[in-house]
Amino acid sequence: MYKVDIVGLGAIGAAYGAVASTRGNTDIRVLVDDSRYSVYKDKVIEVNGEPFRFKAASPSNREGAFEGPADLMIIACKYPALEDALEVARQFAGEDTLVMTVLNGLLSEDSAIKKLGESRVLHSFCMGIDTVKHGDRVDYRNIGRIVFGAVPQGPEDPRVLKAQEILEEAGIPFEVPQDILAMMWKKFMINVSGNQLSAVLELNYGYFQEDEDLKTLLRAVMEEVVGLAQIKGINLSDGAIEEYLNSVKKHDPKGKTSMHQDIEAGRPTEVELFAGHMLKMGEELGIDLPYNRMLYHLIRIKERQVGARQ
Repeated sequence: MYKVDIVGLGAIGAAYGAVASTRGNTDIRVLVDDSRYSVYKDKVIEVNGEPFRFKAASPSNREGAFEGPADLMIIACKYPALEDALEVARQFAGEDTLVMTVLNGLLSEDSAIKKLGESRVLHSFCMGIDTVKHGDRVDYRNIGRIVFGAVPQGPEDPRVLKAQEILEEAGIPFEVPQDILAMMWKKFMINVSGNQLSAVLELNYGYFQEDEDLKTLLRAVMEEVVGLAQIKGINLSDGAIEEYLNSVKKHDPKGKTSMHQDIEAGRPTEVELFAGHMLKMGEELGIDLPYNRMLYHLIRIKERQVGARQ
């Protein structure tokens, strides 16, 4: 039986923890810092109507959960909490623990490598999951999958093969592409377009599926990402744009992107990871990105409007 740590019990962490707990073949432990342990040790999370009480541990409170290092650590927090999450992870990771930071954006692996070492970290992200979180309740229609790989070794890396075994035993869907960096940029393209436009417009997936004006905007923003990726030597083509527009039809029409949920809840968004990072890369390459510049400022205005930014 494999052991899996989850760092970040938000919508994605809770959903994958519930899947593995229901399967019953994997030991699950939720890692938190000491200040949050008293809250999480007895917390009940409802996932698709079923209650789950995950075993929690913190650096100073390790009783009650499994002992020793995990085989796999899934870090599923928001980017602003990543450094604190990595510090907790560092105190639990064993020499052979594999680490996946399934965050949005292109930056979390670099942070994880600096804190935990390159040998532990696999490049990864979530794809196709449509979780919605309301307090201690998480609902989803599509569990999606974890897409991961090793850079630059590729899918035959022994760490990748081990991670496949762990996820298969846990019942967590996964995909191992030939080119993980190209896939990460594809997901980045989706976040930069869909997440950001949904935050500004506060629209559910149903509008993404039906509204032609919104589709025009989505294409325009995605074209900026594809163009930048190609300049940087990433294998991302225009075909990825239509692929996304077709895939979004599978989402629950009432579902919301994570950034839309952040705005509704008055939380800071990941705009710096998306438009902010795009603008930095564009500046380095001398490329103007007008749609991302507009989205960057509109989202910062929205954050102030809901009290998430001063």
